[in-house]
Amino acid sequence: MPWHDAVTAWALSRINERLVRPPCPEEFLTLEQRHMMDVRESVIDQPAGLVSGNSLAAPAKSVRQLLNEYPELRRPVIHGLLREGETMNVIASPKVGKSWLVVDLALAVATGSPWLETYSTERGDVLIIDNELHSETSANRIPKVLNARSFPLDEIADRVFVANVRGGLKDIF
Repeated sequence: MPWHDAVTAWALSRINERLVRPPCPEEFLTLEQRHMMDVRESVIDQPAGLVSGNSLAAPAKSVRQLLNEYPELRRPVIHGLLREGETMNVIASPKVGKSWLVVDLALAVATGSPWLETYSTERGDVLIIDNELHSETSANRIPKVLNARSFPLDEIADRVFVANVRGGLKDIF
């Protein structure tokens, strides 16, 4: 990728040569890519429900329609924190224990046990999508948390699913 090569060259240059900003990704886009970005930006800038013929536009509903169509909240997964159909992201500084926390949460939901001695959970299947850990690391950590929580492996083995995607992420193009 030309932009990556240019940024790498900039980063490896002597510090006194770096008094200019690093190369911007936009400088390396083809005309077709620039056009695609312009089209996407114009769709995003439109008010919801007002873009005709575009599936990205969300139709507006009156309050009456909302109340009639959705009289109840979705079923909780983690009471007070997360409901069915929602996504939970764990974001914090590096090396503070996010991955350990996520494994503990996954095991609590898979077993229907309280999480952090505070939040009730509903038993169900769990998918962990991990952008940072290698599969070997997850395979090493899960049994440690299982043992610490005194959960038998058979209780969660077919309920917790892990997708380690480190190194497999894609860019916008």
